[in-house]
Amino acid sequence: MHYYIRNISHNTDVKPNILFILVDSLRSDGCYGERRTSKTPNFDRLVNNGAFFTTSISPAASTAVSLGSIFTGLFPFKTGMSDTKYQKLDPNVENYISLFEQDGYSTHATQSELTNLFDITSGFKFQVNAKKYDNFLSLFDGLGEKLLDKINSLKSETPWLFYIHLNDLHQPISVPQKFIDSACGSTTYDKMISAIDYWIGKIISLINLDETLVVITSDHGEYVRSIIKNGVDINLESSNLEKFLWNLGNKIPPVFYPPKQKLAKILQTVRMNQRKEKIKKLNLTSNEIRSLVSARTNPGHHMFDDTLVTPLLFCGFGVNKNRIVSQQVRNIDIFPTIAQLCKINDTLISNGKSLVPFINGEIIHEEPAYIESMPATQKNMKIIGVRTSKFKYFREKKDRLNSSLYDLKNDPGEKFNVVKNLPQIAEEMENILQKILEDADDKKTNILKDAERIKIEEELRKLGYI
Repeated sequence: MHYYIRNISHNTDVKPNILFILVDSLRSDGCYGERRTSKTPNFDRLVNNGAFFTTSISPAASTAVSLGSIFTGLFPFKTGMSDTKYQKLDPNVENYISLFEQDGYSTHATQSELTNLFDITSGFKFQVNAKKYDNFLSLFDGLGEKLLDKINSLKSETPWLFYIHLNDLHQPISVPQKFIDSACGSTTYDKMISAIDYWIGKIISLINLDETLVVITSDHGEYVRSIIKNGVDINLESSNLEKFLWNLGNKIPPVFYPPKQKLAKILQTVRMNQRKEKIKKLNLTSNEIRSLVSARTNPGHHMFDDTLVTPLLFCGFGVNKNRIVSQQVRNIDIFPTIAQLCKINDTLISNGKSLVPFINGEIIHEEPAYIESMPATQKNMKIIGVRTSKFKYFREKKDRLNSSLYDLKNDPGEKFNVVKNLPQIAEEMENILQKILEDADDKKTNILKDAERIKIEEELRKLGYI
């Protein structure tokens, strides 16, 4: 597949178009590095012609919370979405989409019913909607062609910002037959990444990178239930039966949700026990067990790197070629960076910092990443923490003594909680967390009305979260 790779020089008086692609649940090591088995020639070509950040930290393993922070550049506790239950984005919080619209950009987006209910994508002018009872419209079920048609129609509407949210990698994954071969990856997860890359190539083939800034990232990572242990492949990914039942369940009208929910919980428990039984006699480490049996839809804080480390790529207008940055950055840094690259007067007060110095080859101070647990739907417990490139620290919001500390340099798999072994480091990390929380203004959450919460919980049930 061929597409136009630009010269770095550009007319500084021309505002670039912005293509912002977010691949839901994409781990950084799924598309870059030694672990991956996916085949991504189109993504690789963009990396070679752009700036790639291998370690971009999401504040939570939740799409809603993560997107709220991406589009505002704010920590979750300043968006109104940091709560023990899901809440809407605070309408009084300024966001970057409005900023770009004020600067003359037309804004467009794909959306699911869920992101719209959270008021995350409601400000975009054009939206591609999901089907009535499906969680999302797949690239291979018509969304891909809709995107190509839309991009072609935008050629007379510059400058534009087009946000594309791809859900094809969301669990459980159904890989198109064309990509089921082992040459496309050793796991279902990696095969689906290869399939998504095919469409990224088709989309980018319509883009002039001399006139367009392309950004590719994710909202959070995911547990991939597959590891290689002593040369043996242990794979506990979703079976075809699980995928069939999940897809079938999405067709069920809301009136039948109560019995469906009870059955789903029973099946989930059975599947979890089956997975635990399969690995019972294997000599596995704690992180290997976590990878094989965990899911973001299961109870837990989900604050390990499996779910928080995402890729971040800038390519095209104003971006130097072949920059690989391994230093930690954050997803709240994305739009401050886009604004500077596009020479937008950034008037928003955000917690994010522009990454343009990195893109230009400079070395700048690493910012700590604030992290928190996903909103719970049953247990009212919140976990908060902070991550640096060396350590990760988190604790109960209301109980500093119930804390965890991981040495990411010596224990990247986060096997051992060393909070008792390194009390001085734990105290230093707590001080960093407290410094971040000084910026908290106890913003009241945008409490959902009963009818709104019913609709949101209906969509969350489709995705398996409740």
